[in-house]
Parts: sequence; C-alpha cells; structure tokens
Amino acid sequence: MDFDGPDASVYANVHALNAAYLALLKKEPRLGDALDALPESVIRKLMRLEPAEVRRLSATPFLLFS
Repeated sequence: MDFDGPDASVYANVHALNAAYLALLKKEPRLGDALDALPESVIRKLMRLEPAEVRRLSATPFLLFS
C-alpha cells in the first residue's frame, strides 16, 4: 500500500486550526497554561503576535497545539 501524503485540504484544515488556536490564546490567556514547558519569553511573544505573524505561523504544516 502506497501513501501519497496529505493533500491540500489537510493543510488547509491545519492552517485553520492553527489560526483559531492562536486567536484563542489572545482572547483566553489561561489557555497559555498549555505552553508552560516553553520559556517565558516565547510565551510572551506568542501572546503578542501581530496579525501578519499569526498568519505566517498558522501556515506551518503541523498543528501548533499537538
């Protein structure tokens, strides 16, 4: 059995989920508790991302919250 990898719709869903997660982090800071393993400087940066930075980070081909 061959696996051709994910198609464009999978990446579109990942992008949408990442964007939603980053938006929630800004609205509900307590969700940031899931980030406790990260250095405080990284957490602060994630909470203060500009819209263009959110769009760029959301486009990563993996789920940010997994």
